[in-house]
Order: sequence, then structure tokens, then C-alpha cells
Amino acid sequence: MVLMQPRDVLSAMLSGHLVAQAVSVATRLGIPDMVGHGPRSAHALARATRSHPHALYRLLRALASAGILVETRRRRFGRTPLSDLLRRGVPGSLREVAILGGEPWRQASYALGASVRTGRSAFEEAYKVPLYSYLAKRPPSFRLFTDVMAYHWSILRGSILRALDLSGARRVVDVGGGPGLLMRDILDSHPAVTGVVLDLPVVAAATKRRLAADGLGRRCRVVAGDFFRAIPPGGDLYLLAFVLHNWDDRRATRILERCRETMSDTARLLVIEMLVPTDLRPAAAKIHDLEMLVFTSGGRERTAAEYRALLTSAGLRPRRIVATEAGASLIEAAVAPRPRTPRPSGRETARASSSSRAAWRPR
Repeated sequence: MVLMQPRDVLSAMLSGHLVAQAVSVATRLGIPDMVGHGPRSAHALARATRSHPHALYRLLRALASAGILVETRRRRFGRTPLSDLLRRGVPGSLREVAILGGEPWRQASYALGASVRTGRSAFEEAYKVPLYSYLAKRPPSFRLFTDVMAYHWSILRGSILRALDLSGARRVVDVGGGPGLLMRDILDSHPAVTGVVLDLPVVAAATKRRLAADGLGRRCRVVAGDFFRAIPPGGDLYLLAFVLHNWDDRRATRILERCRETMSDTARLLVIEMLVPTDLRPAAAKIHDLEMLVFTSGGRERTAAEYRALLTSAGLRPRRIVATEAGASLIEAAVAPRPRTPRPSGRETARASSSSRAAWRPR
């Protein structure tokens, strides 16, 4: 086995953005699907994609150099295991992830330096609106973003569902439940459970149609609303799956407070997030945290201690944290007991009553 030299490793990292863009362009053009059943010439691929022949050849040549495609004689290009993962309908396909990487708004990541200097979202500085507001006004981009979230869920779902404790839960409320993928899996595996999914109106309508198409419309109510204002009542279990990391501490606490206000004393809350380890080992959450820095206003990945502090400040009592093999963790919390107010003595009660009468005496 030949080990790459440090200079070669670093050079590959520094050119990674060009490779990522080339992969995104080729995937959007459908190249991986076209070569999936046999090599095609660069000229034929240019004709099929309405591309400039020589410019496309240069793109394909670069992708072959990176191992995404394979180049044979006479400028013919064929599939590789990597290009297969960019095709439609392939299990574990990264097609939507690759295309998302080429979306114009993703260029905000090039302003990472500005976010590091100011602590503010480079995306919001450039577009003057939060990311989700931007996407809500661009349905094709929003659908692509949702498809990518579905891909990430497909990677995490098995480990999360195995760790999910639904004992005693007859009604589950998924706060910020997006397309309803987690709720669909819960209802499929627990026939006695009913559900509620809360999300913004632009998301809720599509979620309602999707759950109805899956035959779950009668068991799950989809609510269009704002989790900063109110949370649907009546749940035995409330879920916040990959929601809090989108927000700064103040707004994350407010979401938790809204949950606390509607939860009964016996209800539970489960926060599902990727935790930042406090030791020095590498972790995907440490890298993804830079994404949160650029694209959200104050959002960030947090440590277990930081999530416990948020829960406590919102009047919730952290109970336990269950780590999964896929990297996500489930943080369980319950309603914290309210401090008891000392009962006033008889003399204090009489004094307060006299003061009250004096205050409300008609003039």
C-alpha cells in the first residue's frame, strides 16, 4: 500500500472544491446515468446534454483523474463505483447531495472568513434573509434541500429508531418535523401510536400529502404553525430532531420553553442531535459546525453539557443521553418540578388583603 505524502494530501484537500463542483455539474447533466450501462464518447455525451464538446471533455477528463469516471481510448468514459452513487434510484445514492453542492446559494461558504471575523452568518449577510426564508420562496431549491435531508435521514434512521424509547407513548408530537420521515417510521413500526407533525405552512402542505399517500393520514395530524409561538398539546412524547442546532441559544431556549409550556408533568421530550465531543478526537460534528456558522444566524453544533444547560434554562430536567452507532445522540428530558411558593401565614394574608382593598378603593 502506497501512502500519500503530506504535500499530496493537502494539495488534494485544497483542490477539493473544484472536484466537488465538477461532480455537481456532471450529476446535474445526468452523466452518471448515461454511462451507467456502458461507456459513452465525450462527443455523444455533449450532444445528449447540449454541452460544448471540448469543454465537457475537459470536465470528464478531470473527473476521470479524480476517480469519479474512467477514461478509455478515443475519449470514451465509463462508470466507476463512485459514479454509480450519483445515479438515480441507486440505494444510498448521493445524487441530490452532489447537485445541492452546486446550488448558487452554497457559494456563501466561500465567505467563511467573514463569518469567522464577525461571528455572523455569511449567507444572511449576502442574501439579507435567513436560509429557510430564502428556500421557502424558491420551491425547486427547497425540494432539493428536503431531498438531501431525506438522504441524511436514510443514513441515520436505523440507529435512531433502535434507540428510540416509545414506552408509554400513545401520541407523539414531532416539532419541526419537516417532511414527516421520522413520524412515518414511528407510525409504521408502532400501530397503536398516533402522531402530530408541526412545521411551517410551506412544508406542512407537502408533508400532509406525503403521509396521506403512505396511508397514515388518519393517524397523523399535520399542523402548519410556528414553534416559536405555540406547540400542539396532548403529546406523551415530544421530538426535536435536528432542530435546535439551527438556532442560537436564545431562540433554542425559546423553542424548548414552548415545549415545556405545553407538556404535561408525565410527558417526555427527546432532542436528537449530533454532539460535539469534548475530547480531541476528529468528529464530523466539528466540521459541520462550520456549515452552521456560515448558513445560520447563531446556529451551531453543541456539546452534551451545552444541551443540558439549554434544557435546564427552559425548565426541563435532562434525564439521559443515548448515543447511536451512526453518530447521532438522543437526549431525553422531562418537565422540571416547579419550585414551591411558601404559604403565607395568617397575619401576612390579612395584611395583603387589607393592602389589596386599599389599592382598589374607588376614587
